Amino acid sequence: MENTTAEAVVALTPVAVAKIKTFFTEEPAAKGKALRVAVERGGCSVYSYAFMFDAKKDGDAEVCFEGFSVLI
Repeated sequence: MENTTAEAVVALTPVAVAKIKTFFTEEPAAKGKALRVAVERGGCSVYSYAFMFDAKKDGDAEVCFEGFSVLI
């Protein structure tokens, strides 16, 4: 896989990489997908982060890590 944006878009610690790899091996829904990170609107002008396994879509930024991709 190839990065479609600068590396600085997202950074993961080694502990986060290890935990995400565990999710990919333990979650059947993750097979063949990437980890999507999104910011969603909440109530009272508050934003929250969403994390899910998803397929790449047009317009996604993709950053590759050790055996998996993160989509933004």
